[in-house]
Amino acid sequence: MGSDLKEWCVTCGIVAAIGEIDEAQLLRMLRRLSHRGPDDEGRVRLACAWLGQRRLSIVDVAGGAQPIADEAENLHIVANGEIYNHQELRSALPRHSFRSRSDTEAALHLVEQEGAEAIAQLEGMYAFAIAGKDGRFLVARDPVGIKPLYWSEDGKTHLFASELRAYDRARLPRVREFPPGHYWTLADGVVRFATLPLNSSATPSRTLERASRSAGRSLRRPYPAG
Repeated sequence: MGSDLKEWCVTCGIVAAIGEIDEAQLLRMLRRLSHRGPDDEGRVRLACAWLGQRRLSIVDVAGGAQPIADEAENLHIVANGEIYNHQELRSALPRHSFRSRSDTEAALHLVEQEGAEAIAQLEGMYAFAIAGKDGRFLVARDPVGIKPLYWSEDGKTHLFASELRAYDRARLPRVREFPPGHYWTLADGVVRFATLPLNSSATPSRTLERASRSAGRSLRRPYPAG
C-alpha cells in the first residue's frame, strides 16, 4: 500500500462497547483517538451499549456527524472508512428517508432493512459498529482489513476500538485484532461474511488497488477519505 493511501486512511476513530458500561473508560479511549479525527466528536449511550467516534469528514461535511441514527432514533452507527457503492445502495432502499449524504447512513439502513447478512453487499474499506435501543449490537470489518479494528472482552463487557492505543494499559493483554471479512453480534458471535479466494478477481491485491484508486479520488475532494 502506498504512502498516500496510508496517510489518507487514518481519518476517523471509533469506540464501541456492549455490556457493563464504564463511560469514564470509554471517554478516555475516545480521547486517545483524537489524532484520527480533528473535525468532530460524537457519542451516544443506549442502555447497555455505547458508541463514540472522532472524524475527519469528507462526504457531507456539514451533515455527516456521527453517530448517525435511523428515522425513529432507534438504531445508531459509528464508522471509519468509505462505502464506495453507497449511491447504489440508497437507490435500493427507497422506503428509508435519508437525513444526510453520508455513505455511512447507507450502511445503517441496509443492515436495518436486510439484517447482518447484507453486510456482504458493501463495497469499500470500513470498520463500523451499530447499536440499538432494542439491544441490537453489531460490529463489522471490511474483507481485506484495510480499516483497523481491535476488540477485547472480560466476561462483562465487549470493547471495540480503531487502535490499540485507545485501550487502558491494564486491558491490553486481552486485546485482539478483529478479523477482516467478519461481523460480530451477541447472539451469533463472530461470523464470516466474505472470503477472498486467490483465484478470483477479488484478490487482496486487486482490492488494495481499488482502495488506492478510491484514495486518489479523495485527494481531489476538500477533505480526505474516511
